[in-house]
Amino acid sequence: MRSATAKKSNAGAVAREVLAVNVDGAFITVAAVLPGMRRRAAGQIALISSLSAYYGLPVTPTYSASKAALKAYGEALRGWLAPQGIGVSVVLSGFVRTEMMERFPGATPWALTPAEAALRIERGLAANSARIAFPRVLAWGAWWLAVLPAALSQRLVRAFGYSA
Repeated sequence: MRSATAKKSNAGAVAREVLAVNVDGAFITVAAVLPGMRRRAAGQIALISSLSAYYGLPVTPTYSASKAALKAYGEALRGWLAPQGIGVSVVLSGFVRTEMMERFPGATPWALTPAEAALRIERGLAANSARIAFPRVLAWGAWWLAVLPAALSQRLVRAFGYSA
């Protein structure tokens, strides 16, 4: 059995890895494709965030933080790049039935198949939507968690079983 100190040390390493993959990976990819898009004055970028970007879940704090960073980055990029003919959409998905979802430590309501999620993303990109958030009922709930007073949001998150 590992000591508490070893677990904390590993937790920091895992957090850095999640941020490196989710945030740094997206930043590096965008930086690599932007020069060509700017030359053509055309293109579209889709950043894969999560509904947890609206309100961080206590069961996945680093994941939530990484997805919030992508949401903010994508929204800022959209305004910055639109005059150059480049579209930016942020995908804010709920639960998609994948191996990763199977490891999620909480309820996964309104989970979609990968094909269902892909169709929603495809439609949102075709419309150049700023935010492609789904499923709607879960997106609506996540948005409310972000705007309600923090104490109420925390009580609701606990009531739905997402406490640490």
